[in-house]
Amino acid sequence: MSPVVVVAVLVGVVALATALGLALRSQQGRLRPVRVGTHALVGIAAATQGTPPLAIPLVPSHADAIAAEPDDVISAGELPEPLGADATVVQFSSEWCTSCAATARLVDGLQVELPGLRRIELDVDAHPELVRRFRVLQTPTLLLLDRAGAVRSRIGGAPRLAPLRTELDRIIGSPG
Repeated sequence: MSPVVVVAVLVGVVALATALGLALRSQQGRLRPVRVGTHALVGIAAATQGTPPLAIPLVPSHADAIAAEPDDVISAGELPEPLGADATVVQFSSEWCTSCAATARLVDGLQVELPGLRRIELDVDAHPELVRRFRVLQTPTLLLLDRAGAVRSRIGGAPRLAPLRTELDRIIGSPG
């Protein structure tokens, strides 16, 4: 094989790896609103393993939202602390998580601005049933709950302040 072909293949592999890395990175910290209502069930692999399939809503403007399942309400008894008066951020963290502390500081800062907000941190190793139930695949993962404990949004990865604040304002301002 000629050196030109080898270099071309290496450049192609590096370009592909870079594109995949950027695509994955763009999904980190992305807010995914939870929509209750009409949705299509997908996820054959999940269904065959005994877990409920992922529900994707048929709402064109929110194509990346996750539809709420009937068990997407967290009762106060399932958490080590009471729910917030207006909203609760449940943060799934782990000992090895490098961005969990920064995420906690970010949400704690919002608690000062939003007195009815509470952050509850759960270690993924100590709460495997909730990890399975909410399909937590990375830490931090945030579940944004309304005052009744219904999951309204989720964020996988380190959140961005502006979308998080906007979503919390929406949750707190809406009847729940």
